[in-house]
Amino acid sequence: SLEAIQDDSLIYQTGVEIAKQCKRMGIHMNLIHVADTNSNTEKTAMYLKGIQDSGILATTKYFPGLLAGKNLLLFSEEVPPTIEEIKKAVANNLITREEIDNKCRKMLEYKAWAGLNKYIPIRMENIGNDLNALSAQVLNYKLAENSITLLKNKSQIIPVKRLDTTKIVTLFIGSEHLTEFQKTCNKYTRITNFNWTEKTEDKQQIKILQQLDSFNLVIVSLGNFSQHAHENFGITDDTKDFLKQVLLKKNVILTVFGNPYSLDKLEG
Repeated sequence: SLEAIQDDSLIYQTGVEIAKQCKRMGIHMNLIHVADTNSNTEKTAMYLKGIQDSGILATTKYFPGLLAGKNLLLFSEEVPPTIEEIKKAVANNLITREEIDNKCRKMLEYKAWAGLNKYIPIRMENIGNDLNALSAQVLNYKLAENSITLLKNKSQIIPVKRLDTTKIVTLFIGSEHLTEFQKTCNKYTRITNFNWTEKTEDKQQIKILQQLDSFNLVIVSLGNFSQHAHENFGITDDTKDFLKQVLLKKNVILTVFGNPYSLDKLEG
């Protein structure tokens, strides 16, 4: 969702805030971020700059090993055998001793840059409050607000008008229970709420589709699915079939809470 934000200063602030929380927990290198080559590399750079300007080592997508240019091996569960394999690689001229030494020197320099040559244990007092500071919550709200993207607005249906007379229903696909989005919609006007999941019985599904016809506006939400493309983002054929029937109704707003690439799996 950060890729949808136009204000780069918010991306930078995100990096700064993450670095701040890393420091508070005694973390000196952020291994979370994975650069996406399909997305805006300028935003990735801005995010990483915020982290490093705050004194935390930043990383992009991980490479598989030393021969691919890595300086640090992650999660080596079998350390002695790993060392022996590196020695074999040097003996077989796959990598030189000088290259290994340079990698080691770089890591020592990085550790010094991060302040680990003057290690100071973290304070445990108030760590929970520090990690959940109001400033971080405010930034989260700003990020959420600025990441909302309107892709289509046929007939200028958004913003919704005449809330006092328009009969509105929300339908959340992916949750059995009332969601925060539905609760928020209910704060603006009187709204009927439906929910659908893969477990919804056929009889109930037919009933929902029939009831939608009695409303002027249907706000459909798609959420609680996988973030991974190899899992088809968790969108099954049953989900797509049901959504297709819903989208045939008049005056429908579709909101998607999830990976933006999942939109390629939807029709319409």
